[in-house]
This record gives sequence, C-alpha cells and structure tokens, in this order.
Amino acid sequence: MNRNTKIALGVVGALTAGCAGLAVVGYQGAKMAGEAISSSTTNDPDQVAAIAAEIADFDLPPGYAGRVGMSILGNRMAGFGGASATGGQPTLMLMEYPAGGMVDPEQLKRQMSASAGEKHSEFVPVETREMSIRGETSTVTRSRGTDEYDEELYQEVALFQTEDGMGLFMAMGPVGTWNQQVVDNFLKSLR
Repeated sequence: MNRNTKIALGVVGALTAGCAGLAVVGYQGAKMAGEAISSSTTNDPDQVAAIAAEIADFDLPPGYAGRVGMSILGNRMAGFGGASATGGQPTLMLMEYPAGGMVDPEQLKRQMSASAGEKHSEFVPVETREMSIRGETSTVTRSRGTDEYDEELYQEVALFQTEDGMGLFMAMGPVGTWNQQVVDNFLKSLR
C-alpha cells in the first residue's frame, strides 16, 4: 500500500469515526430533549393550575379543570376544559412566551392548536372587538373553521402582556354550543 492510499484511508477512517460520533451525540441530544419535553408536560389538574398561575391570575369558570399543561425554557401553556372532556363548552388555553422573543400571533395560534391535538381547517376571522385584559386594551378576534370531522368551530384569540413576557389566550369550541359568556367572563377575570 502506498503512502497516499494510507493517508486516504486514514482520512476516511477519521471522517467515519467523526460522523459516527456526531450521530451518537445527535441521538443522545434528541433523546434528552424528548425526555425534557415529556417531563415538562402534565395532565394533572393541580399542576396545570400551577403553570397557569405563573402566566396570570384568573377565575376559572365553574365546572372547568386543568386538562394539559407545559412549562419549558420559559414557555408556558395551560389548557382547561369543562366537566365533559368530549365537548360542549369552549376549551380555554393560556400560553406565555418570555420577554424579548419575537411573537407572531398566527404562529402562536397554530402552536396552541397543535398542543391541543386539534386538526382543523384554516380559521377565517368573523369578528374583532376591543377588551381590557390586565388593564390594557387588547384585540379579541373570533374566527370560524371546521375540525377534522367537519364540525364548525369558533376560535377566539387575544394577546396580552404578562409579568414575564407576552401571553396569548385562545378559546375553541363547537359553534352550536358556544358559550360567549364563559369566554368573556374568563377574559375579564385575567389579572
């Protein structure tokens, strides 16, 4: 074997070992990230309430309980549902992103919908109104769309300032059983 062949084989061997090492590091990193996300999510109503309390104080509507919560790297999400997990009342969700981050309301809505496991059509805005949330004027947008079973849904979204960053409220539920008073009372109670 000549000198150039030995050098080429040495380079190929080093590159192969480096790639294998990167693959192991990448795999372990992805595994650790997945474990961190799994350990930061909860379906325990008390833990969901604790996460939500870090976003804002509020009065939960009667019959509602925490359904899902997440807290990771300063990002928080808490979702609440009525006594029946299968529907009727709107699902209420709060999300918070830390200060200094770029906040795109449309991206936040998509992330919250994905967090809730919702598969639906694009929502089309049908109404906007101004409302005071935590002492500041916010725009509340109601949109209409359909879920994966073609059931018509309303979605209401509002951005608001939190102690630690930017908050997003979202309510979603069937048009036929939409309870605007529940949504409005919850929004008015945010403090």
